[in-house]
Amino acid sequence: MADRKNPARVEPEPTVYRQSDRDPETAKPSAWRAIARHREPERSSQSGMFERALGIARTVAPIAGKVAPLARKILPLLEGNIATAVANVLSPPPPAAHVDLEPIENALARMRREGLELRGQIGDHTATLNRIQEHLETVRDATERNALEQRELMQDMLRLRAKVTLGTWLGIALLTGSILINILFFARLAHLIHG
Repeated sequence: MADRKNPARVEPEPTVYRQSDRDPETAKPSAWRAIARHREPERSSQSGMFERALGIARTVAPIAGKVAPLARKILPLLEGNIATAVANVLSPPPPAAHVDLEPIENALARMRREGLELRGQIGDHTATLNRIQEHLETVRDATERNALEQRELMQDMLRLRAKVTLGTWLGIALLTGSILINILFFARLAHLIHG
């Protein structure tokens, strides 16, 4: 019967969210999206108000800096001390305290001198390091040349050794051949003498 009285009224189906739908980091169902959309204008309006307040503060700060000394002089008027207020306005500002800058200037001059000396020392060290580097390059070149010469000398010695070994074997072979020829010669001579 309730449906016949109000046929346009339809009961909404209950929304069933999965576990991933409830986590706003992984997925945003329509309810989460609606909340996020609702919060975005608040953030932009808050940042707009903050920017306006910051702009007002920047504008008012220089004015307040200039008005503050005058306000201090006129404040006695509020207490009813007109004479004090007039005296404050008409009196010259207190003299600025004299600051002796000579020790600071002397210290700065000394620091400049020390900086120049240090710069000169750094230049000297740089020149010395450059000379040492050139020296090291010269020593490295000499070492490489010596190593190359020693390598060539070693190869020459190996060649000479091979030649000497070959000559020795040839000498031994010739000596052995000479001995064999002598033995054959003497054997032949002995056979001719005896026979």
